[in-house]
Amino acid sequence: MAIKVVVNGYFRSGTTFIWRYLNDSLKGYVSFYEPLHKDLAALVQQAKKLEYQKNTLHNDYLWNEYLELDEETLKKLLINNPNLNDTGIANYAALKEYLNIFHKLKKKVMLQANRMHFFLDVAKDYNAKVIHIIRHPLDVFASMERVYEEDKKSKLRSTLKKMGKVYGFQKLNSFDLDKEFKWINKHIGYPTYSESFVEKYFKEHDYFGKFVVVWTISNYYALKNVEKNNGFWISYEEAVEKPERTFKKISKYLEIQYKESPKIKKKNSFKFRKKDLEKLKRKVKEYGIEEEFNYVINKVKERGINYL
Repeated sequence: MAIKVVVNGYFRSGTTFIWRYLNDSLKGYVSFYEPLHKDLAALVQQAKKLEYQKNTLHNDYLWNEYLELDEETLKKLLINNPNLNDTGIANYAALKEYLNIFHKLKKKVMLQANRMHFFLDVAKDYNAKVIHIIRHPLDVFASMERVYEEDKKSKLRSTLKKMGKVYGFQKLNSFDLDKEFKWINKHIGYPTYSESFVEKYFKEHDYFGKFVVVWTISNYYALKNVEKNNGFWISYEEAVEKPERTFKKISKYLEIQYKESPKIKKKNSFKFRKKDLEKLKRKVKEYGIEEEFNYVINKVKERGINYL
């Protein structure tokens, strides 16, 4: 049939609960979770060996749709994933070739992407609708830290990861932070800074600073695309505070019948310590991304949500 819906958002921003809602609401669709995950092949094969066991992080079955594909189609997907190497998605053409495999399936398709911030233009090639979700950066970073530190298989590894955070060794590379920072620098040109050894050394180990750059530039490009192509975006905060209104808006945008909105746990108060907000603003200035950061912040503020 065709790719009809693309759900996108930076990690830990709420794409999974939107995926769950739409999975139940979109009749006649097949919904693929994280089709651009760099470890997609291993995750799919692991799911097969574990006999469709639930994912421990999300407590849900994430990869079943892949396992239900015929062998030849699954093989094409796994070996053509454009995000397999250490440098990320190379270009639009490589992504398009991969997405065409989904587009040729016999059912309508929804993709929950997480890694298409800079490529959302591709959705118009399929006449697909785009939903982007954004969440407060300090919340996202804290959530990434929790996931990184918690090792359900080993208390020792969890302890070592927490110690690493204290001593500055934490990289959060389970969320491709270094990879995405380098991709943005290479393909988009952010940030610009001197080549002095001291600055390069400290920037290399400034993982919060890298995160601020990746979060800002990713959401900036995604929101710009949504605005240009009549897409749709929501904030995590409005979904938590006003779920019925938010999911009615999503349903209207997709022209589907509204179903009861999911219950989303409110894991924070949406209030942050002044020193953390000041640190966030310092990093924005330090990396020279004020224009892009302010654009994102002001977009959210138009919805009555103040991130600062």
